[in-house]
Amino acid sequence: RLLMIFHLASLDNLNFCCIHEATLTDTPTKFTHQVPMNHITPNRRTVTLLLVVVSVILLTEAFQTSPITTKSIGRNPSCRFTSEHQTDSQASSSPSSSRSIVSLVENGNLDDALSMLQNVDGGGDTIPASTYHAVIEACCAGKVERHNNKKYNKNNSSNNNNKSAMDKINEAADLLTAMGEEVTSHAYETLISGYARRGRWQDAYRTLAALEEKFGSSDDKDNAVPSLNVYQTVLIAFVEAGEYDHMNSLLTRMRRRGVRPTVFTYNSLLKICAQTARWREAVSILSQCQREPGVNPDLVTFTSTIRACARARKTDKAMEIFRVVKDMGVKMDVYCYTTAMDACAKGRRWKVALSLLDEMKEKGIE
Repeated sequence: RLLMIFHLASLDNLNFCCIHEATLTDTPTKFTHQVPMNHITPNRRTVTLLLVVVSVILLTEAFQTSPITTKSIGRNPSCRFTSEHQTDSQASSSPSSSRSIVSLVENGNLDDALSMLQNVDGGGDTIPASTYHAVIEACCAGKVERHNNKKYNKNNSSNNNNKSAMDKINEAADLLTAMGEEVTSHAYETLISGYARRGRWQDAYRTLAALEEKFGSSDDKDNAVPSLNVYQTVLIAFVEAGEYDHMNSLLTRMRRRGVRPTVFTYNSLLKICAQTARWREAVSILSQCQREPGVNPDLVTFTSTIRACARARKTDKAMEIFRVVKDMGVKMDVYCYTTAMDACAKGRRWKVALSLLDEMKEKGIE
């Protein structure tokens, strides 16, 4: 409308028509040529005044429909909208950032996920525990290089070639610390498992102690923290490292905390003893299992102990345990018989081995 009026005002000689039904609403303006004014030449002052009036009306209408507030007057309105969008983005930055971090982890971009997590955390945004869990689990599940040195030190790990470039277990420990008061038992358990898989039993034991201090004050025995699975993880790490004194100490400590080992716990420890020919330790663990309240050794328990004795060429001890199993009336399988025959073979007792083979045939054990 304003452009049309400017166009009319620019003409020197104009036959004005009476403007009839002109509105300033959203409906189109209707011009009706009804009463021709006989060659009236408008005065420029009149035209200017008309322009000012129309401009004021249009500006008033614009202010009434515009979302511009008094706070935004004097500023570029686009800046206001940008600020509003930034506020909305900041309000939702934490969920979106968390989703992005988890997506990076799922796609295998662990370094990018770690970098993004540090940036978000440094910005003061609250990161949900589930996001930390995803990154910590990925760090602990990376390429594993076992450290068999009992004097392994985290500070000098960079000086040897055992540490893989893909191993992010130390970053997982840093994330555990970064969680602060929002740290969860699941984060501790994941880190303990990661240390145990790498043979870092000292770090696993230290993290277990921190977990006990943080969450171990509950009287709920059904939901004890740490759980039996966590204790088993550290116990296995001790046995794999040959730290049987620490193993016995931890067994005593977990009993005092109301967490009782099961036959599966003992079988897991005996399996490692059998693989490493630690027959004395195997016999000791078998003895503890037999004395443990509510735990009955099964065939796997005895067979693993026999196997440990056989690998250590302790034929007499292996056959002694085998006879105990027979006297208990436990139904033996082919694995138990072949383990006993292996012990006889290593002790050059071929006649005993043949008698065991005949016994298997008579009982129909295959």
